[in-house]
Amino acid sequence: MTWGSLAHVPLPIVPSTVRLPVDYYPQIERAYRQLRPLRGEDDTHQMIGTVETLNGDVGEVGKRGGEVILSLLLPDERELVKAKVRLDSNDYLLAVQAHEQGRTYVQLQGVLRRGDRISRIDRPEHFSLIQTSPTRHTKE
Repeated sequence: MTWGSLAHVPLPIVPSTVRLPVDYYPQIERAYRQLRPLRGEDDTHQMIGTVETLNGDVGEVGKRGGEVILSLLLPDERELVKAKVRLDSNDYLLAVQAHEQGRTYVQLQGVLRRGDRISRIDRPEHFSLIQTSPTRHTKE
């Protein structure tokens, strides 16, 4: 048995600077988040939003519960963030009420897991409707 030597392999010429197109930045950021999660990513946060879609089903006890899609208003975002959350039958009933009333806001606490197209809320708790006072219409 003989071993080869790498001494005769030429070293490649490496540039002193590397420039990446701006189009690559979102993919690099996504890879960074997957490889090294941010500290505090498992922290519970208060979130406010509207109910967009109800995708629940009837469970064993005959009550509906399950997946709901929310549009969240987050303080550090310029656009609404879509997020899925699984709700028990009591919270799901509140989500149905909010959806039926249209522009009713909901609030909850949970862990927001960011995704490319849609995020996910883990460990949801304290799901409730935000009561707003009715506006008065006056005649002039």
